[in-house]
Amino acid sequence: MSHREYYENFAEGAHSFGREVLYIRDGRLIGVDLIDMVDDGISSVYFFYDPDYAHLSLGIYSLLHQIELCQNRGLRYVYLGYWVDGCKAFAYKSSFMPLEILDGFPKIEESPQWRDFQLYRDTL
Repeated sequence: MSHREYYENFAEGAHSFGREVLYIRDGRLIGVDLIDMVDDGISSVYFFYDPDYAHLSLGIYSLLHQIELCQNRGLRYVYLGYWVDGCKAFAYKSSFMPLEILDGFPKIEESPQWRDFQLYRDTL
């Protein structure tokens, strides 16, 4: 992705709700968390990090930071975004409870139906 594409997608496209959370260690940028601040919580958009710091589990650290940020702001939810069964990159999400998944693909005018993740897993 070019600098311009990044800017268009994640800076200009962030409107008033998008945020970049920077993780710096010893004066070096080691991770960037892209989040949306929504009415009732934080929507986790994307996280990327310096692979030299993979041993620090920065993705999980950033999620813990999002939970703390929600608590400090009196918000109820952290939306983890997409989860794909069997995808190693998303496997960490099932470690955070309570966890719900969206049932189906509701249209914008429909009320979303959420299912308990564990009950879903038990039906597979």
